[in-house]
Amino acid sequence: MAPPATSVRADLSARSPAVRARALAALLEDPDAAGRCVREVGERIRDDDVGLRHTAAVVLSKTGRDGVDGLIRGLSPRQPGSVRIQAAAGLGSIGPEAEDAVDALGACLFAKEDDLRWHASRALGRIGEPSVEPVLRLLDVMETPPPRVAACDALGEVGPPAKNAVKALKRLSKADEPSVRFAALSALALITEGKKKYIAPLIVQSKHEDPEVRRDALVRIGRQRSHGHCAVKRVVELLGDEEPEVRAEAAYTMGRIEAEPAKYTEALVPLLRDPVRDVRLAAGAALSAFGPPAESALPELEARLSDPDEGVRSVARAAVQSIGGE
Repeated sequence: MAPPATSVRADLSARSPAVRARALAALLEDPDAAGRCVREVGERIRDDDVGLRHTAAVVLSKTGRDGVDGLIRGLSPRQPGSVRIQAAAGLGSIGPEAEDAVDALGACLFAKEDDLRWHASRALGRIGEPSVEPVLRLLDVMETPPPRVAACDALGEVGPPAKNAVKALKRLSKADEPSVRFAALSALALITEGKKKYIAPLIVQSKHEDPEVRRDALVRIGRQRSHGHCAVKRVVELLGDEEPEVRAEAAYTMGRIEAEPAKYTEALVPLLRDPVRDVRLAAGAALSAFGPPAESALPELEARLSDPDEGVRSVARAAVQSIGGE
């Protein structure tokens, strides 16, 4: 039986960090109780123990709208990066009900930490249409590629409701910096639900002589999910790229764009024997996403259960289960 809320509230304010930690751990297992203790949990966002601040952010993310104010405090620049990242992730999990956090999340798009920008852009995207105009205003003052990329990603995550952003994104799709161009094109394709004129330049860039450019183009094609089907022929070609990071990204992209499993499973199977660990991992993940229609890959996946790398073995097990093997 869970302890009564009054007891948990008292423990959350206890002098002992161990007692406070135990109370937060109990609330992780009981979201209903967490909802009754939101104010006290929110106070732990300023706990002297940084680890408890992080846990408090996780608890608040389970309380919906009631936890938003506490998570906004977790986004403060005075907080450690790990707490800010968890707060942004929590707001993303709350989604549209976290509308009050839009401004605080927008400020995080300027952060130095890649992970914080990524989680903030994702949260803004999940909040949806209320994020669009604030993000567009921020784009006007962004001078460097990283925040511009994060802003584009947020608008793309919003999807069709971000139609007011099309003009600004078209301008950014002509930027000098490739990462900004790719992010803008990706966002335009998502907002317009897969218009080929925005995906086509990404396919062209996937033929670039620089492997990093090829990889980045694949990442953006993968973000299109099923709308990326128009690029599948090129993605298959890149499964045989000379650079392992490109082969790996091509495999992940096959899974993300939901390529026809019956048609493309055999193109992925050879990558399960690739000498580079990351490529084998990516191939296993893609086949796992394919599920039962990738049954023909089971013999090679089962062989990977004896792979020298533990990560590859784990991914192979997950793929075998997803496909329906024993």
